[in-house]
Amino acid sequence: MKQNIKKILFACLLVIYSNLTSLTAQSLQPILIRPFGDSITYGVGFSDWGNCYVSQINQQLCMPPALAGGGYRGWLTLLATQGLGLYFTTEGYQSGGSYNLQWITNTQTHDGYPGYRTDQLMQISTFASFSNFILLHAGTNDILQNKSYETAANNLFIIINNILAANTNTTVVVAKIIQISSINQQFSNLNSQIQLYNSLIDSKYNALPPIIKARVRVVNMFNLLNDQNDYSPDGIHPNAFGYFKMACNWMAGINNSNPSGPCTGLNFEKLKIQMNSKGFGDNDYKSPKDKIEKLIKGEL
Repeated sequence: MKQNIKKILFACLLVIYSNLTSLTAQSLQPILIRPFGDSITYGVGFSDWGNCYVSQINQQLCMPPALAGGGYRGWLTLLATQGLGLYFTTEGYQSGGSYNLQWITNTQTHDGYPGYRTDQLMQISTFASFSNFILLHAGTNDILQNKSYETAANNLFIIINNILAANTNTTVVVAKIIQISSINQQFSNLNSQIQLYNSLIDSKYNALPPIIKARVRVVNMFNLLNDQNDYSPDGIHPNAFGYFKMACNWMAGINNSNPSGPCTGLNFEKLKIQMNSKGFGDNDYKSPKDKIEKLIKGEL
């Protein structure tokens, strides 16, 4: 009985999404997006990460999908139904943490690996890619694991160069990473290092040769989230609204537009219900403390 209900739900969602996107598809050229980074790309804090194991490659199928979530990736999928000029599918070597609408619309794949530092993401950055845009948010784990922010910044630009070399038709949208909320008293003192890391992103970007610089864009995520209201209980990962803000900022980066523009006038609470008609709260995705601690230490 439950399986039949799931099939009916998926069929209804597919019809709804097809209707919402059909006009968009007629007027826009669809793009391919590769979300790339660590647990914030995966969606920890607003994704069920119990259904899928974390794998670099060979994760061909992961079922069942979450009822809601997907981090900023899930919001991008839902925003594509709002007539905002975004029509896309995704590329990546895993699919953990994605929710049902992402699976239906082929936007479930990504390269977000919880706990990974920039040096661990280097190999993945050499994998074959055909995306039009790579959304890159990485470096948080380097700083959490007491690695040098200078080395992390150097690694980040090696990743960027690897991506650009592997895919000559892509643009990298790289984030100045989000800060750690004061909710997390243990690690919020690391924000000074995050600021230095983000400053190096700016300086290294400005120093790029013009031919490379033309294929890289920088979006500022550092001050995007409200310190108290936009984070999950661990103070490191965003909650639902925090990821919504990130999705809007990524959209601005893709469109090369004003960061405050893409989501102006959207009703977040209505979209939240649209994502999951049963409703959900931030605590629905609250990860066990011991799992978060292992994640921070890079032991997962």
